[in-house]
Amino acid sequence: MTHEADGVVTEVGEGLFEVRYERHIAKPVEKVWAAITEPARLEAWLAQAKLDLRVGGLIELYWPVPGDGMKSKIVELDPPHLFAFGWPEPDGAPDSIVRFELSEAAGGCWLVLTNTLLHTAYVLSVAIGWHTHLDQLSPAVAGDDPQPLRIEAWNASRAADPGLIDRYRAKLPREAAEVEIQLYAS
Repeated sequence: MTHEADGVVTEVGEGLFEVRYERHIAKPVEKVWAAITEPARLEAWLAQAKLDLRVGGLIELYWPVPGDGMKSKIVELDPPHLFAFGWPEPDGAPDSIVRFELSEAAGGCWLVLTNTLLHTAYVLSVAIGWHTHLDQLSPAVAGDDPQPLRIEAWNASRAADPGLIDRYRAKLPREAAEVEIQLYAS
């Protein structure tokens, strides 16, 4: 099994991508499960959350930026090992799917996060976003009293790695990287 902290970007169709991350977290599966499914813990590393934890249940995520949020449905659930939900794509395109898989590992938990069917125009920003949020996950799992993620902490995590955007851009086919360069320049 290949492990790459930055994640792996794979083209899965014309203009469609999958981003996959594998991370070892030095806590039991149950603690990591809580961090990805309990609203107070989700808020400590990802976003404010409301969720009805069942297949077909609603998931809502809201970030500190006004108007920045999403609503979708939970599509797979097998506690405490599998949690997957839709992620609305722009312009009426089918939802991408965000899938968390957890398994026991020596010294903790192995987490695999896969986001599939990302459209060309968004794959770079999504890849960097998940990378940065996953950097916040281990501290959120470790804390007994989770605190909401502050945008300043998220920005500091991103700023601590100035080569992040270029590393992900290098993973994309030329056409996709050019679309993303135009988006970041505007």
